[in-house]
Amino acid sequence: MKEVEGNKFYSKVMKKSGAVVGRESSHEGSVETAFQDFKYGLPEVAFDSGRTIALKQFEFCRVKLGIRLRYDGELDRSSVRTAAKTFIREMLKREELAVTNPGEKYVPDVDQDIIDILNSCVGRSIRVSYGLTLQTAKKYESEQADTGEELPIDDGADIFLSFEALSDMLAEEIADEHRRIKGGPPLVP
Repeated sequence: MKEVEGNKFYSKVMKKSGAVVGRESSHEGSVETAFQDFKYGLPEVAFDSGRTIALKQFEFCRVKLGIRLRYDGELDRSSVRTAAKTFIREMLKREELAVTNPGEKYVPDVDQDIIDILNSCVGRSIRVSYGLTLQTAKKYESEQADTGEELPIDDGADIFLSFEALSDMLAEEIADEHRRIKGGPPLVP
């Protein structure tokens, strides 16, 4: 077993009259760790998907999710890839509902076979990235803020619980950015 640390990134872009007037970004370890049994040479499947959601006139929320899985000879590539895509697409529906209908909770529609495949893979990690493009108090100015993290998941741990914990943590971080930019309550819960 090997202890693996996750990664985190932040970025900010300020615009005035459509021109970029400032940037700021950072990348660091998250101190969140997982224990994984690295079996080198195992095939790996990864899948990412995202959406841009209109909040109101010229303001947007970006959501990008990803998963990386290693699997042994007991599983075939096709079933692992299908499981990865199903998981990410269902989690994307969850995230979209949280933005468009705050307070409603989406219950993922994933067969137990898919869950079993996801939980039997090793060397797993999930990625969550949220972004905002918001108008500032000045006319024709906008500011972007992005936050994201990739976390390894303990071998055998429930991938849904791991995803929800990471999603909730990053949702609060992007809500803080919304409050900072707009000076009021967040649009994104």
